[in-house]
Amino acid sequence: MDKFVTDQINPDGNFDDQPLRFGPHNFHENRRGSYRSERILFATFFNAGVRVYDLADPHHPVEIAHWISQTPPGSAAPQANDLFVDTDGLIWVTDRDTGGLVRPATRPDLARLMRDNELPTR
Repeated sequence: MDKFVTDQINPDGNFDDQPLRFGPHNFHENRRGSYRSERILFATFFNAGVRVYDLADPHHPVEIAHWISQTPPGSAAPQANDLFVDTDGLIWVTDRDTGGLVRPATRPDLARLMRDNELPTR
């Protein structure tokens, strides 16, 4: 497989002007026992939440979905930290202040794209 380097993907919005941290932090990894795809990429961006990208053209990644949790009580902003996507399409996210969150891929178009681009299990 070819390897590519692209410019940093910045989500739309003024997240770098908001409180606390902003920027890419963690990517879901294609590990055995998890959702695996060479086309769909899940990433956390601290106060910009979870971002999902379509890498059909690796030179031009396209953001296809995002989710930002509500600001936790007593915090200045949400802080999406680590994530894991399970084989059922549930997106498990940790927030630095509130602990764990679970988000299903509820949009039918995202769920279908995930299903259609899942790597076969070994």
